[in-house]
Amino acid sequence: MRMSRLTWRIVLLVFICVGLIASSRTVFSFDLLGGEDKEELPFVRRDGARLMLGLEEVHLRGMNFQNDLLHSPDWSVWTRDPSDDTYQPITDWYSERHVQEVKGLGMNAIRFMMNYRLFEDNSAPYVYKDSGWAFIDQYIEWAKNQDVYLILDMHVPQGGLQTTRQGAALWDVAENRNRLKALWGAIAERYADEPRIAAYDLVNEPSPTEEPAQWSQLAQEIVDEIRLVDTNHLLIVEHVNWLIRADGTTPITTDFTLEVLESFQFTVDDQNVMYDFHFYWPMLEYQHLGVWRLCGGGGNYPDEGVAERSLDGQSLACGRGYLEHQLALYLDFAETNNVPMNVGEWGGGIEGSLLFQNSGGLAYVGDMLDLFDENGVNWQYYSQNELYLESEMTNLVPSRTDVFSSYFNDGGGEFSPADVNTDGQVNAVDVQLVINAALGLDIGALDADLSDDGAIDAVDVQLVINAALGL
Repeated sequence: MRMSRLTWRIVLLVFICVGLIASSRTVFSFDLLGGEDKEELPFVRRDGARLMLGLEEVHLRGMNFQNDLLHSPDWSVWTRDPSDDTYQPITDWYSERHVQEVKGLGMNAIRFMMNYRLFEDNSAPYVYKDSGWAFIDQYIEWAKNQDVYLILDMHVPQGGLQTTRQGAALWDVAENRNRLKALWGAIAERYADEPRIAAYDLVNEPSPTEEPAQWSQLAQEIVDEIRLVDTNHLLIVEHVNWLIRADGTTPITTDFTLEVLESFQFTVDDQNVMYDFHFYWPMLEYQHLGVWRLCGGGGNYPDEGVAERSLDGQSLACGRGYLEHQLALYLDFAETNNVPMNVGEWGGGIEGSLLFQNSGGLAYVGDMLDLFDENGVNWQYYSQNELYLESEMTNLVPSRTDVFSSYFNDGGGEFSPADVNTDGQVNAVDVQLVINAALGLDIGALDADLSDDGAIDAVDVQLVINAALGL
């Protein structure tokens, strides 16, 4: 059973409203998809520049789940000495509720960041831990329950995180590359027949030490290793992120220009591949997570009075036109090679809270969503964690999720929860009144504990929705 646009509108309105009245432990369950009687899923596969799910085109649109980064503002759990075996990856913060929240925003995918240390210790290479498999298995179960897909992203490969200039050992030590290929082979063998995994993202932001060919060669070797045991899954190959030596220097003698970008892009010899880039523009220089500064390194978005320089050297006013032009330079690769594209990261980044402080952040996100939609681009926002209340990390911030709800709400505009019945609080009664208006119903306010659990809450809202829709 496919949900109508109207049903999507109702679910998203309820999600945002009830998020204000729920405690940090509340779990919402809107089972409008027909329970567990679901058909066996086909695998997501490439067909030219499109992704297909059986006979239907699909776009993977969702959130990054940061995992370890949650507990470390200084990034220490990602960036510590890659040979350190004392650190154990954090696996106990997320719950099915967080997967459900992604589904509640209308999305269908989670880019799941993995650290190789989930699976093996440096003191025991090639010996894979049961706890690592159990962690992935748990997410697969949650994904099935909530009808979303997982993208397994090797965010920290053997040799270290690439993004922070601490991953040179992947390129300088051949054994690290051998271990990475073997790990992907083990992952692929275990999950070869699991369609809830949409794709394998081979390495996050690969940053070789001397030349792009280091990554194109390793990427092909990983593809070949996976295909020995798994011909089902879509693979995601990111372009080279930058060239970074172990001492932090780079052989590149220019800024990040279109010529440099084109030298970073390549294809592998495999037909079921989607290619990926990360989009953190505008910024003053090419660096990860710079987007929070917005126009001119700290101004508002849009700002016609601030000029941003594009990759091809043009000076454009900071606004939608600049984003559209910059994005098109990346997408030329897709048109030339007839391949699907994924933006595996974009958005607020680690300083994401600043993006939404009256600086035009919602307008920026809205423009990006429109541009992705117009160009048929797959995407995962960076990141779900940045949409939470900083004080608790337990509740999504409604003002930051409205823009996603509006996008999946058929352009219905942002929703602002209100005290509809003027009883001095925003609660489940107001949610019900909004639902009544959306459905054109005259069934009054929710004023009864229908589930008999001692509270008028989201469970009762769901029961009313079910009754109203005949479910």
